[in-house]
Amino acid sequence: MNGWKAFAAVAVVAGISGAAQAAVSFGDFEDNTTDGFGSLGNSGVVAWSTPVAGNVITAPAGSGTMTGSKVLELTGSTSFNFGQASGAALGYDFLAGNHRADFLANNTIEFDWFPPPNGGSGGFSQLYNIILNSQGGGFTNVDGYGSGNANDNQFYFTGYTGNLHHIVVNYTSYKNAILASANPDGGTYLQFGIQPNAGSGAPADMYFDNFQLTTTPEPASLGLMAVAGLAAMSRRRRQA
Repeated sequence: MNGWKAFAAVAVVAGISGAAQAAVSFGDFEDNTTDGFGSLGNSGVVAWSTPVAGNVITAPAGSGTMTGSKVLELTGSTSFNFGQASGAALGYDFLAGNHRADFLANNTIEFDWFPPPNGGSGGFSQLYNIILNSQGGGFTNVDGYGSGNANDNQFYFTGYTGNLHHIVVNYTSYKNAILASANPDGGTYLQFGIQPNAGSGAPADMYFDNFQLTTTPEPASLGLMAVAGLAAMSRRRRQA
């Protein structure tokens, strides 16, 4: 079997394995509700309070592929965590959404983030910390600009017309910590949060959409898939 056929066979094996776990949506806002999102605080996920607010809107023209879709707009003060003193300005409770099993069956959170233009000449908009919080794994930063992910930052400049960011958060290490803890199902709470940041002329205004739990194969899994594919090709050669 020549090289490209071997590569194709391995790709097919990887594709089949990757398709085994379907994506689970937990926030698309098309029903005009916030889908359980709110502010993450000491008492869990609760309704937003001043200075932070969350509302479902129809994304205006110029919002990239979000245009015309229902999205969650998060606003607040132009400061860290949009002015919320603790917790996270955006939060979601996987247990309240009946997604405990889905969280444990997957290893990535994906969503779309759009910092809208304001006609200004400078500034920054950031998902500074992306957090998971559970009895089994604790309150932990799993991604964000503060952790070095440049995709969680948007600089504003003269002529900025908007930029859609697709965010992928791999929480494999966090999930493994839960599984190894005294509360391997996560415990009595299992939450997701975002601490946003904005300043220097950029608005405290963000659009979010298409929150999903998905599975990204780990390098070791990909290696096993490749070995399986090569083994299958070897058997075919011997049979031929």
